[in-house]
Amino acid sequence: MTRNEINLVKKIRAGFVAQGGPSFDPKRARTSKTGGCMYRSPGGSKCAVGLLIDDAYYSPRLEGKSLGSDVVLEAIRLSIGRSLTEQEAYILLLLQEQHDYNAEEPDFLDKMLNFIDDMLGHVE
Repeated sequence: MTRNEINLVKKIRAGFVAQGGPSFDPKRARTSKTGGCMYRSPGGSKCAVGLLIDDAYYSPRLEGKSLGSDVVLEAIRLSIGRSLTEQEAYILLLLQEQHDYNAEEPDFLDKMLNFIDDMLGHVE
């Protein structure tokens, strides 16, 4: 992993520790084809990718869009000050998949931190 990749992953890790859980809306999960995970939940929690998007660049129109969507990539670019590399996008996709897979698990935070620490443990 490059230094930029490590920094993005560490920022996401710190964000999950600070908020203590996933970005999930159970009401949305019952009514949406995309599930209950959100870049930003009604309570303000953020998913793995959402943790990289500054408030100034977040919009509800991001919800339901994939990481590869132009509007999501643009929000990230504006937030971090540069475009993602292909490898960074892949890493974010892995983190987002873990978030979405574990979002309804009672031990979500432990699972996410273990996944991230394993990812970082291979480079530090």
